[in-house]
Amino acid sequence: MDLKLVQLLRGAMNAGGGARGIVHPTPRIEPRPVHHPDPRIEPRKTITPTPRFELRRVHRPEPKFESYQSLAPEQPKGSPCSKVLPPPWKQPLTTLPVEPRPVVKKVEFAPDIVSKGSLIDFFI
Repeated sequence: MDLKLVQLLRGAMNAGGGARGIVHPTPRIEPRPVHHPDPRIEPRKTITPTPRFELRRVHRPEPKFESYQSLAPEQPKGSPCSKVLPPPWKQPLTTLPVEPRPVVKKVEFAPDIVSKGSLIDFFI
């Protein structure tokens, strides 16, 4: 009986999908689930501070009273700069030599082809 049982088991294993007859289910490739929520339009968030009323700033300077004296204005006795430097119209003209104009060299490059089109003329 043991031999018969072993034969039945081996026969069932070979017939039901041994190494030769493996049956796999076909793979199902489904698209990714995408969640599309309904758009929610909400009002814009605003911050409303409590109003604060402040006084206007007003600049009121103190009145300044000056006592006027009937003294004659002082006559200028000469500016202190006149003793240090003489006025420019009284100075002699300087005799500095005039610098010559700088010479700028212009480099001109000769073109590769002396007369354009002469190369084509040889083949015509």
